[in-house]
Amino acid sequence: MIYIKFVLYSFYVFLVMAIQNIAHAQYQPANKIMEKKLAVIPQWGLRIPQCYVLRPRDSFTYVISERAIAGLDSCRNPSTTWSFDVNGRISTVVNGLDYCLTAPGSVISDVVTYDYVRAFRCDMGNKAQQWYISDERHITSFVGNYNIKSYNNNLYISRKDDHYDYVLSDEMAAWEKNFSIPRSYNFSLSMNWKIQNKQYFANYRADSYAAFRSSKNNSYRVLYSPYTKLLSFQHMLDVNESIAFCLKSNSKKNDKVWQYAEISSSTTCPKTGSELLPKDMQWDMVVVDLPEDNKKQAVVKFYDQWGNALKIWDSSGSWGLAFTIPNDALPSYESVATESTGSFYVNRAVAEWVLFDAKNQQKRAQYCPSPSIYPQQRSDKLEENNIQLLPPGFTLTEDWYHRLWQIAASPATGLTPGIGVCGSCLLETYEILRSLYEANAQLGPSGNNHYFDPTSQVSIIDQFASNEPNIYLAQENVMQESVVEMNALSDLYRNGYITINNYLEDYYARQIELVRSSVNVMLPDFYQTAQTSFPFRNYTQIFRDNINHYFSRAAVGTTAIISTQLELINPRELIGHSAPLIRLNDGWVVLDVAAPRASISSVDIYNRARFATPAGAIFNYFQHRSPYIINGQNNINFSSIANTIVFTQVNLRPSVIVRNPLVSFGNCTGEGEDGRRGTGTQTEARDSVQNRCLFSSGDSGRCYGESSSSENISNSNIMECQHLERINNKWAWNAGWQRINYNRRDTKKSCEAVNKCNINGGACYEWRAKELGRCEHLAYIDKYWKWVFYPSYNTSSSCLAANKCSEGGVCFKWSE
Repeated sequence: MIYIKFVLYSFYVFLVMAIQNIAHAQYQPANKIMEKKLAVIPQWGLRIPQCYVLRPRDSFTYVISERAIAGLDSCRNPSTTWSFDVNGRISTVVNGLDYCLTAPGSVISDVVTYDYVRAFRCDMGNKAQQWYISDERHITSFVGNYNIKSYNNNLYISRKDDHYDYVLSDEMAAWEKNFSIPRSYNFSLSMNWKIQNKQYFANYRADSYAAFRSSKNNSYRVLYSPYTKLLSFQHMLDVNESIAFCLKSNSKKNDKVWQYAEISSSTTCPKTGSELLPKDMQWDMVVVDLPEDNKKQAVVKFYDQWGNALKIWDSSGSWGLAFTIPNDALPSYESVATESTGSFYVNRAVAEWVLFDAKNQQKRAQYCPSPSIYPQQRSDKLEENNIQLLPPGFTLTEDWYHRLWQIAASPATGLTPGIGVCGSCLLETYEILRSLYEANAQLGPSGNNHYFDPTSQVSIIDQFASNEPNIYLAQENVMQESVVEMNALSDLYRNGYITINNYLEDYYARQIELVRSSVNVMLPDFYQTAQTSFPFRNYTQIFRDNINHYFSRAAVGTTAIISTQLELINPRELIGHSAPLIRLNDGWVVLDVAAPRASISSVDIYNRARFATPAGAIFNYFQHRSPYIINGQNNINFSSIANTIVFTQVNLRPSVIVRNPLVSFGNCTGEGEDGRRGTGTQTEARDSVQNRCLFSSGDSGRCYGESSSSENISNSNIMECQHLERINNKWAWNAGWQRINYNRRDTKKSCEAVNKCNINGGACYEWRAKELGRCEHLAYIDKYWKWVFYPSYNTSSSCLAANKCSEGGVCFKWSE
């Protein structure tokens, strides 16, 4: 078992290194959309081309919408046109909305033997919408490797080896090789909110209010695009199901009142591909949490374009209705803090994409260009067990102390409001963590600036807002909402409207949510452990023990963020602070931040101190730093129940965030020796084009993402089962036999099961890499000699072994 784990880990390391080498290869952008009738030819009877069309899902439906059946019709009739995009989706547009061919989950999950191929709204998170063209020219599902067949002119896939196969017409060659940009980057959300562990989804209302009152997810298909920022609601089974309505914010700029959010006939979504996007229909998504106990969902927040949070009333007569409220209006509606929620549960795929987008904007691009497929060996468990800490030999050199002082002493105040309760401390903490995790950081600071230039005389907040406006606004929205609600909770408690237990529960939850959301915005490529919070009552032994216990398993190289809310005695106010906590070889240290224009010696007092325990480092920091100490006297009001401290361990995660599919944008020029600093090009469809993905051969093509966890679903674009054959007295590996053998060996396990190869003879089978190219045969057709595809030989060695052209025999050649 130990040996197997070693082999798997060695393979993982090898794969990561191989992909990192790919990252330096030349990128190729995807192409413009090519629309064509999708022509296929039957493999029996009269081989007359037919074209793909869509039909209503049943005899009672007269419009093309969700679950429309894909079928065939004469190509001479007016037919639907299709695009084959760079992510493997075959899509069309009906009534201004994009629909993608979707393999039936009933067959993939082995519930039924066969089922219809249907069209659903295109969803980047749905791998059943990914297809590829097999060597035999079949349109084949990426999940399960099922060929699309037709019976009675209806398209279907089957687990049986029936013979109603169609192959792609030769006239589709240009269409197949055109790696089109996607029509959209929509994700299906399954959007809901929770109260007492019960989920509530959007449902119909006769009025225009957006209601989330249904315990079943069967009213709307809810889609969201991180680029158009539209939240689309489309009836699943209703007379209006061919129309998508977009959620509209009725708040206005500088409003001081809350407003219901609207879904109505007047909020019809723009057509797919439209550049006219109403601002009041656009919503920014911020990732709050990726729960460890639920790998399919994420917790997110939505903000309209004026920074107003989308919320749901969870009590009173407005229960379940969506609304928006400006942060500065909350003091007039303090009950919002206890009678509503702004946390929504959505499918995890969209949250991973939002994190990827934030990472890419921060010049921390993923592999660029990305590989087409990332194998299942990189499992979630393997990823979490290999979280990257600081190097074991990492120490703070004199150059590092100088750089840390520059960051801490940067000018903090300027024209732009500070972020959150501490203004600059959290931003400087993020800058330090980014710098520490750069490649070769153990040799000293690289000098790269991530969020701001600490040597500039311009305030760091002004720099950040100017350099990264989207990230700044997301951070400001998160911070302001949480801070205002925490203040409202304090007021409600002081005035006797809520109990101390309710106050503390909600207050701590808001603070943890604030930190987690902020880290996801600023450090999307970092892994967060489960956070914890403690009341900060005094420097007691119990408090010390709690801190040390929390970090008891933290290895050397661990980095964390400490965030506090502490009430001061003089002046009497609640202030926040954040700082990095690091475990080095020689002990724990809290690095100083937010000390504008301080001397290096005053900052070094903290940065050069080392302690055997994390509690020792934290206590030392707050027992010596202003304003928590004034003239040697404690200035923290330890009687305040609002005093809290939150710990968040953050360590760089393996490079892959988006696995479904792997993608890259921009020109991939990179920065730095690690080759992973991107150009910062925004991954918005109107600003940047998605790149094709790279195969190990160096060719570029479609992006399919991560293969399924089931071994029965093969990675057939890369590997195949090959048989050692005797061809013209030459031995050659070949897999062309599979085209006429319906008992296909399309997984490694099934291939190895039939291998009988040994020194005494027996059939030899191996799971081998598929070659790029095809075997062609010189044939006399219609009075002309032509090279035609010959699928019986699908390796160069078998194809060339069959060639007897020089002897006056049959001519074969291998074409790349």
